[in-house]
Amino acid sequence: MTPLRRRSLLLGALAASLAACRPSAQPHWSGGWVGADAARGHRLRDLRPAPLAAPVLQRRAGVLIVGAGIAGLGAARALMQAGIDDVHVFDLENGAGGNSRGHAIDGIACPLGAHYLPVPGDAAGAVQAFLEELGLSRRVAGRWI
Repeated sequence: MTPLRRRSLLLGALAASLAACRPSAQPHWSGGWVGADAARGHRLRDLRPAPLAAPVLQRRAGVLIVGAGIAGLGAARALMQAGIDDVHVFDLENGAGGNSRGHAIDGIACPLGAHYLPVPGDAAGAVQAFLEELGLSRRVAGRWI
């Protein structure tokens, strides 16, 4: 009888696991791209040579912010807190949030990108105030949650 060696045992386990890994004819998953709509951006890009139609509605604004991600929303908030209320925020997407927006896959909420923000410590008063203003945090028993 030949003694069982470690190398033989490992090779046998590898061969058995590879034999069990046969790809199916049809993958069981589906998917697609989520997030920024590239087709919208390309439509804007593709209009360059053609003249744009005259706008139906015209407005004046003191400040225009292009991009409704966290930077654009933070800038709008800071301007409004400084007493500048003639601020307009534009974004390519239908909803605000930029990389910080959420999504749902099969009804389960999930983040799209820049979604992680630890609970700010006592030294981050501006961040605490911003999160509290948005209804995302509150102080309980002396601690931010």
